[in-house]
Amino acid sequence: MSQIKLSFLGVSLFISASLFSQTKIAVTKGQKFNVEVSSKSNSLADMMGQQMESITNNDNTTQYLVNDVFADSIQLQSTITKLKSYSSFMGQEMNYDSEKNDNKGEMADMLGAAVNKPQNLIIDANGKIIRQAAVEDVASGLGALANASNADAIDLFSPALIGKQLAAGDSISFKSESKSAKGLTVDTGTYHITAIENGLANISYTGSRIISNTIEMMGIEMQVSGNNAVKTELQMDINTGLVLVKATVIDLNLSVDAMGNLIPVTGKVVTTVKVTPQP
Repeated sequence: MSQIKLSFLGVSLFISASLFSQTKIAVTKGQKFNVEVSSKSNSLADMMGQQMESITNNDNTTQYLVNDVFADSIQLQSTITKLKSYSSFMGQEMNYDSEKNDNKGEMADMLGAAVNKPQNLIIDANGKIIRQAAVEDVASGLGALANASNADAIDLFSPALIGKQLAAGDSISFKSESKSAKGLTVDTGTYHITAIENGLANISYTGSRIISNTIEMMGIEMQVSGNNAVKTELQMDINTGLVLVKATVIDLNLSVDAMGNLIPVTGKVVTTVKVTPQP
């Protein structure tokens, strides 16, 4: 009878360990990670009865190097190694490709300086940025604005999920605010843990992103506000805290104030992220 009870206890503990897992960041000094981000946005602005289309595509690869690891913080170095951007608005197109030598124009001047320029940053034990140097924006357009979630995190980790006891079928409420010189972004939503298997958690997120920001397009300063629907699917390694893959779809619902004229804007932004550990 004792052997049966012990066997049952062992099975129960195994099942519990498989279904309930607390996430944590576990990286070591010298580790490198490549993060590939692809974002494509398409929006329509209703300007005096005419539909004006805006297209923005951004692809970049960033390498993260773990410089040091402490009990309550991690020192990282990030370097954008590849950057490709395309935008089209009101018949004007702009291109930039860091792998080409003939880049010219406003976009080249704006983005060129950001490539192969190491930046140091520090994150806390939950993955939130607590210190970093000023960085150049590598995306542009309304879609990039709506896609810029809270600026206090990097693509390697999801701070809202670190330190949580995850169990398949559970839900985690989330709210975060990000303030900058250009405005405010507020994210509110819920993470759903759909499955946990072999140390990998499959997670979905549904929520909203309220923005109130200032941008510049075509040399004109504009005030942008809106409430955008956000859906994300991601896979996270619960043993390291790394977000291995992530796909996000944002339905745009914006209002742009351009010199006193209110312009409604609708559209969609699709962003994918892939994290690859480097040898």
